[in-house]
Amino acid sequence: MRTNWLRSGAVAGVLAFLLFVSINIVADRLFSSARLDMTQEGLFTLSEGTEEVLEGLNERVSITFYFSERAAANNPRLFAYGRRVEDLLREYRALAGSKIDLKVVDPRPFTQAEDEAAAAGIRPIGGLGDGAPLYLGLVAEDSTDQEEVIEFLSPDREQFLEYDLTKLIYTLDAKALPKLAILTTLPLEGAPGNPLMGGGGTPPQIVYEQLVELFDVTVLDPGFDALPADTDVLMLAHPPALSDRQRYLIDQYVLGGGHAALFLDPQSEASLAAGGPMAGMGGDMPDSSGLPDLLAAWGVEMTEDKLVGDLAYSQRVDFGGGGFRQTKDYVLWLAVTDDSIDPRDPVTGPVNALNFATAGALSPIDGATTAFRPLVQSSRASALMDIPANLAQPDADALMRALDPDDRVYTLAARVSGPARTAFADGPVAPEPDPADEGDAAEESDERAEPAEGDAGGAASDDAASPDAGAESVPATEIQAAHRTQGDINIIVVADADLMDDRFWVRVQNIFGQRVAQPIADNGTFVINALENLSGSKALMSLRGRGVSQRPFAVVEEMRRDAEARYLEQEQRLQARLEETERRLAELQGQTPDDQLLLSPEQEAAIERFRQERLAVRQELRDVERNLRSDIERLGNLLAFLNIAAVPMLIVLGVGVLVVWRRKRGARP
Repeated sequence: MRTNWLRSGAVAGVLAFLLFVSINIVADRLFSSARLDMTQEGLFTLSEGTEEVLEGLNERVSITFYFSERAAANNPRLFAYGRRVEDLLREYRALAGSKIDLKVVDPRPFTQAEDEAAAAGIRPIGGLGDGAPLYLGLVAEDSTDQEEVIEFLSPDREQFLEYDLTKLIYTLDAKALPKLAILTTLPLEGAPGNPLMGGGGTPPQIVYEQLVELFDVTVLDPGFDALPADTDVLMLAHPPALSDRQRYLIDQYVLGGGHAALFLDPQSEASLAAGGPMAGMGGDMPDSSGLPDLLAAWGVEMTEDKLVGDLAYSQRVDFGGGGFRQTKDYVLWLAVTDDSIDPRDPVTGPVNALNFATAGALSPIDGATTAFRPLVQSSRASALMDIPANLAQPDADALMRALDPDDRVYTLAARVSGPARTAFADGPVAPEPDPADEGDAAEESDERAEPAEGDAGGAASDDAASPDAGAESVPATEIQAAHRTQGDINIIVVADADLMDDRFWVRVQNIFGQRVAQPIADNGTFVINALENLSGSKALMSLRGRGVSQRPFAVVEEMRRDAEARYLEQEQRLQARLEETERRLAELQGQTPDDQLLLSPEQEAAIERFRQERLAVRQELRDVERNLRSDIERLGNLLAFLNIAAVPMLIVLGVGVLVVWRRKRGARP
């Protein structure tokens, strides 16, 4: 009987093994395209925005992923991340079908593949174990040989991996540079020199130099009466005072799906630096800039007479005057750290520090239909402050004393999206007549008003009675038909325009006639990211940061923290013993005459006791470390066993139970 049971068990085990192998073979053949993402963050499930971009590809894109898998084997983090990139790229190919070709290459040292990776611009990293270079980058190419390269896929940007890949494919498919229209009074383009004053002019701002490399830039004249056709994104950077017609054009552009980045300012440091209003790019620089009617229609308001002061993020500013206190905390100039910067938005995710100067605060309006998502905020040690009367020469100490934090955070930059209504509910605003045309019309009207010979009444013609005579007009019916009363918007609003100024975020040096910029904050990255994000499609803007694949084991982390707490306690006790022993030694040495070179018995005993205590504590520390490692190893072995053997064992157990049940059922009379 026992032999039969053993034979049955062996047969059941063999059948279970064969069944397990068969299920895997059949599943691999029939369900190779099926996807089941069991991760909590949905790491391997593509977003709807990515799906929209891939489905809308106009032509085939070839992607070559260079991953030194063998070299990364000794670095678990890079190895796991490289595998994740490869898996995600395969998801892209599966969704795009024939529109994406994927090639995965392991560029081993001294091979043609390594030469190709280096020629493509893939940057290797070294210093990993055996010293072999590790490549982790990719090259995407379209049918016209246009290329986009990610020279190194850093694990630090793991949560933006999908965004980076989708943006690369979208940029490659879009071909031309995105068109950027800029309206500003800031001297972004620099200022020409004045020969009469002996001035050599000023170079362009660093952020503007970066913009012209990435965008097709058009700088709008302050008196513009139309936005350039096919504008991908509009940037208002401390704009001049706008007419009703100009604000109407911006309103209609945004409601029509146009994307805009607004850098407004309740108090411009640039105008203060110039000693008051100064000539900017074609117009006077105002002390402040704001578009309250447009912002209100979009569900946002910005403080106009209040600035954000922050004790925690105040910058250290050199006020001059000599003395050790010439450098002081200036609460109206903020150095915001990543604790108050949204890490999940593609615009601010790569940003670690931002410098603001006399910034205002943004807030959503009650009842707004748009979504208000803060990107950058103050700390809780902040409050709104009145604009000082003498801001050109502020009293930093007085401002710090006056600041009374209210335990609130204030939004310095935000993304605003969703349905909005026009700020011009009364209808469209017609183009303003050209002053030159008005003058011609007036002269023509005067001529027509003169009495003609034989005309006793001297009546003027009907055309002269028209106030718009001589000016090119647009039929009212056409203007009314094009008027948008509502639409979905997507804009970024920043309550400070001074963050673009070089002096607040970058140190520029002239080395052998070449300007070299050394950033001290990420202001330039923030501006570029905002405009690049807005210049993409709606699908691209819908992508946000995803979770990371390197998730800590909660139990292991708890064990590690407990062990570290015990270790720290032991370390503190050792330090206390050391201090006590040194004190006692000093006392004993103080009792020893200067000419006595030998240690007294008390000193020798104290030193020996200290040595024994030190050895004992060191042994305790080693025990804590050993226990920590053994606990973690046991837990790791258990997890590995459950992951590897649990499923086969469950199948064997299930088959065994089934066999026993069938035998018992067949044995019944």
